[in-house]
Amino acid sequence: GFTEYSGSYGGLVGQSVNGYIYNCYSKPSFYFSNMHWQSTVGGLVGSAYSTNVANCYVAGSIPVTSSRTWSMGGLVGGMSAGSISRSYFSDSSLNNGLGTLASIPQMSKEATFAGWDFSTIWSIDEDKSTPYFLWQLYSWADDAVSSNWEDPLNWNKELGYPRTTSDKVYFDFPNNTVLAPSNESLS
Repeated sequence: GFTEYSGSYGGLVGQSVNGYIYNCYSKPSFYFSNMHWQSTVGGLVGSAYSTNVANCYVAGSIPVTSSRTWSMGGLVGGMSAGSISRSYFSDSSLNNGLGTLASIPQMSKEATFAGWDFSTIWSIDEDKSTPYFLWQLYSWADDAVSSNWEDPLNWNKELGYPRTTSDKVYFDFPNNTVLAPSNESLS
């Protein structure tokens, strides 16, 4: 948590000047209390000056227990110039008009994120998760058989279900593809 300081605080970026923030998300796990000075607080970005934000979301809330916080927002706390497009937040108590309010159940549907790239950047488990990056589909196996990154038995496909041998993936480095156990291409 942050207390007793002034400044710009965000779940990903505190302050952005002349920036581009795109294809990102934040699930904040911080809180603010006893804020004595003027501060800007956002679920993704605290303060944005001449900054463009696109294809981002914030799932969760940011508890603030202070009456002196200057500017708060579910997505961006404060903004001067720039733009926000196709970006969402779930905390209705922090709706300052910067970004689009969407509930967690709405955020678990691909249709909510119209215009997002769900073929090469994002993935979602419909009605089960909020969007995540495609690269997050694969993780190093807890029972890795070696330290070789090219060994398919060292990788698991994350599906939110128990991992089994059939969830192993195969990296075809010369061809730059990821193969399923049946050798069908996933990329």
